[in-house]
This record gives sequence, structure tokens and C-alpha cells, in this order.
Amino acid sequence: MTALLALAAPAWAQDLFSPETPAGEKEGGAIEIDAGQTSFEGGIATAEDDVVVHMYGDVIYCDRFVYDADTKTAYCKGNVRIFTSGTNYRGDTFIYNFETKQIMSADFRMANYPLLIAGEEITTPGLDHYRVYDGFFTTDNRNNPAWRFRASQIEIYPEDEVVLKNVVLYVGPVPVMWVPIYVQSLKDDREGYQFGLGYSDRMGAFWLNRYNFLVGDQSVASLRFDMRSRRGFAGGGDWEYFHNDFNKFNFQAYFAKDNLYDNIPPGGTTLANTTDSYQYPNVDTNNRYRVKYEQRFEVGGDMNAVANINKWGEEAVD
Repeated sequence: MTALLALAAPAWAQDLFSPETPAGEKEGGAIEIDAGQTSFEGGIATAEDDVVVHMYGDVIYCDRFVYDADTKTAYCKGNVRIFTSGTNYRGDTFIYNFETKQIMSADFRMANYPLLIAGEEITTPGLDHYRVYDGFFTTDNRNNPAWRFRASQIEIYPEDEVVLKNVVLYVGPVPVMWVPIYVQSLKDDREGYQFGLGYSDRMGAFWLNRYNFLVGDQSVASLRFDMRSRRGFAGGGDWEYFHNDFNKFNFQAYFAKDNLYDNIPPGGTTLANTTDSYQYPNVDTNNRYRVKYEQRFEVGGDMNAVANINKWGEEAVD
């Protein structure tokens, strides 16, 4: 048997709504609890067995639910799922305030596509600020992510950014890299950190790294750092400014100290009949680079122009 318990906001709270307040917001002051068993005594509502709670647009599912009507604070226990403002929190135990959105928990998961964050404990130091202890972060949103960042502390600022501190990157179960801090913007569709691992005859074993970030409201940038066992280290950066579809520019620069050309004699070049099938002929340096600048802009009326400038260290750069 399912019981439904609805608690309306007290009269003094209802008086705070002005005549212009939408009816839907007025109704937000009431809590609806649907569960196998419910009771209300001394301002405390208790529910058990398949509990579903609705209030202020939030939805909570759990096995046991205790609610203080005066403080708007709930204690949720057992298979807890909290849906609020497009975010899903999962865990075994939560303390949640419906008005301030403050949340405390142990052993929880938070999903806000494409982000998945889990941790041992979560608290709310301030408005729109969540702090996770001993947690992990990934955009590989599945039960067993192929990669993840594990951090001693994660600061979450909804619709702004996620800041990880004391961070270790794991690929599967293997720790790969440590960084003191990592920032993932929630305003950028790109992942903050992108990487590629693999092997090819041309490059040997390689690890390609790219860190993406915002520069103001209309500009994005990336830093690259790549390692290839046959070719050495390389790196560069990209910067793109976007005003509109007709006014934008993109700048790219990339430099490599290419091990494939280390043995070129002074004043000489690689030979056309080189024994290494991956060497280009007539290359006279192992310092290889490319620079690109592209701009689109309005000239006037319905006329637009494109400028494209490229500089390569030598014609065979790849």
C-alpha cells in the first residue's frame, strides 16, 4: 500500500508571495512524499519503503526519508538519488536542504552530462559551491570509466568550472601522471584535458597531450605537449577568437625537436637515398615547426574576406 503525505508551507511563509508571483512558484513551498509508510509528528515527516519526494522542483528517491519542516532539511538513507537543477547525485546517505541546496554525503556520485564525479564525502561551503573529498572525475560517463582523474579535493561551481587539487590521471587501473591542479570549464564543450596513447612505426610509442581552456567569453585556447619515442618531444598552442560567423581568427603554432634528423652534418641535408623510409630528403635541420594564422572578417555590406598565412620550417614538415 502506498501512502501520500503532502505538507503545505506555513501561513506566514505563504504570505511572503506577492500577487505577481507565478502560481507554480507558490506551490513550490509544499512537499509531496509518496512512500509505503509515512508519518508526521512535531514538525518532522518520516517515510519508508520506495520513497519519492517532490519539492521546489527537486526530486528525491530513497529507502528512508526524514524531513524537518522548519529547517527544510532532509535526511535520506538507502539507494539515494537526488535530482536538482539538471544534476543527479547518487549515494547511500545524504543530508539535503531544499532551500539552500546545501548537501552533505558520504560515498556518493554526481552526474551532470558529460561529467561524472564520485567521492567519499561531499559538503557545501557556500551557495553554488560543492566540495568533494577523495574523489574522482571523468567525462567517460559509465560505471567503469576507461580513464579518470583522482583528486584529494574537488571544488564544483555549477555552470562555471570544476577545480581538482592533488590530481593523478589513471588509464584503467594504471596511474600515468600527477599534476597539482586541474581545471575543467563547464562553459566549454571541449574536455579540459585530451590525450592519445599508442604506437606506430613512423612515430614509435607516443603520448599526445592537449589542455583546453577559455580566455574570456569569446576566446578559447589550447596547449599541446607531445612525446614520441622515435621523434622526441614537441609542443605548441592554438588560440581562437570568435566574435561572430564573419569575424573570427585562429592562430596555431607547433614546434618539434625531431630525433629523426639528429645526424645531419653541419651544412648538409638528408640524402634522397636515405635508408630510413620515414625521412624526407633535403631536410637540413632537426628543428621543425609550422605556424598558421587564419582570419575571417567583414569588409562591408555583404562582402567578407579571408586571410590565411602559413609558415613552415621547411616544405617537408609534417
